Amino acid sequence: MSKIKTFFKRPAQAWQSIFGFLPMISFGGITLILGTLSIAPNFMNFAHAEENPALKPSDIKLAMSVDETFHKFNDVYLTSDGVDQEDQKPVAFKPSVETNNPAGYKVFFSDVDEDTNMRSIDATVTDTIRSATASDFENGVPKNTTDNYWYCGILQIPDTITGDAEKTTSTNNDLSIPVRSHPRLIDEVKYIKTNDNKNNGIFCKVSINKHLATSTYVGKMIFSTIANTNNLKPATLKDGYSAFRRIPNNYAGKREFKSFKYAIPTPADFSTEVKNDESIASSVKPDYKYSGMPGPACPPVLGNGFSMYNLTANNAEDEEPVLIWTSSCDDRGLRWWSPSGTLKLGENCSNFFSTANAPRFDNLDLSGVDISNCKNMESMFERTDEGFKEINFGYNKFSPELSNTRNMFKGNSKLEKIHTTTDLDLTYVANSEGMFDGLNEISGSYRMENGECSGMLFYSTNTDARMAKTHGGYFFRDYPGKEMCEKVDRL
Repeated sequence: MSKIKTFFKRPAQAWQSIFGFLPMISFGGITLILGTLSIAPNFMNFAHAEENPALKPSDIKLAMSVDETFHKFNDVYLTSDGVDQEDQKPVAFKPSVETNNPAGYKVFFSDVDEDTNMRSIDATVTDTIRSATASDFENGVPKNTTDNYWYCGILQIPDTITGDAEKTTSTNNDLSIPVRSHPRLIDEVKYIKTNDNKNNGIFCKVSINKHLATSTYVGKMIFSTIANTNNLKPATLKDGYSAFRRIPNNYAGKREFKSFKYAIPTPADFSTEVKNDESIASSVKPDYKYSGMPGPACPPVLGNGFSMYNLTANNAEDEEPVLIWTSSCDDRGLRWWSPSGTLKLGENCSNFFSTANAPRFDNLDLSGVDISNCKNMESMFERTDEGFKEINFGYNKFSPELSNTRNMFKGNSKLEKIHTTTDLDLTYVANSEGMFDGLNEISGSYRMENGECSGMLFYSTNTDARMAKTHGGYFFRDYPGKEMCEKVDRL
């Protein structure tokens, strides 16, 4: 487990403000005007450090704002027999958090002090509106019709609100106003946020059931946020079978996709399994929710449809989650995601993407996969089907201790390019027989000092590590920001 070494609290702005009051108006008798519910926003920055932090403490940013509208309940009129003459208008608070911390954050709310009663702005008025207690509710619905009290529940807020807030299926009876010393958790973004991108807020109501002195009553609340310190140790995948074993065959009895690459999941991608995994998703349940517009619809996944899963679930090595799923948009390829955007392979990478262990991909993008630990790459990409069409190593560095690349790319008869964004030279590898066997469509390319492109065609007699290089070999050198060299074709 990671240990917190330092914790920094750096207030960027810390202030309290009451946005305004309704004037006191008396209609005589027991008529009541219930006035403003004010808010004291709290803007804070927090940072944390771990044994191996993904970000330096000084680089972690966390800021929160709350909508600065005039929050008030509507005027409440009671007749002498205690009958409410108009429907109550609730109020909603919508905090918004911004951070660059991949481990996420928590959001809390509470009263500004230990007194949770709503009190009159007139010091001569002693009546109060108390905070609700659990005994005032049954299955999350108010049942006390003899007292005056106010209460707040957690509100789920979609990206686009289309209607009024409504009760969820929650039976939570703890809708009391928390005191400052024990704030209530209303939102927790761990590694992922499985609903829309908005933060949870709070939804407050008042229940007036008996005589109350005519006055304006005020309550104050404060919101705060703190950064999570979840472990961000990048996951290391030991073998291809474990990584891809849950992926089924398609209707044709094959496991194949257009691509394999890093992507950021959308709410529609999350499976029930991932949503219920409290190690990576929040367990905070809303009491109220707004109706929202549905997100963009993607066509259903055909053939290889399966639910998103976490590769590191039940992992005893305390590694960050790695999610695998099928994209239902773009090319419907296989996608992976981790909080740090990093995925590592271990020292023994033999057969990792071979036919026996992994699906076939037209385009295999390893630009976000760290292969620098691999010392054995024997048959790493060997295929007995038509194989990959393109493999992209990006800026990857190969281990200087790499000693075995036998049959590394063997059998990929349709493989046209092995991309790299750096100059590679693996000619030092001792055991490399058959490294490029059967790659009839492969050709290398690089840009010479004069700016012209030079290429290398495949020769079946040259298939070992002597051709594992960008200059005069079978690797295809990419130059970001420059025009790519064209593939060399055999005449």
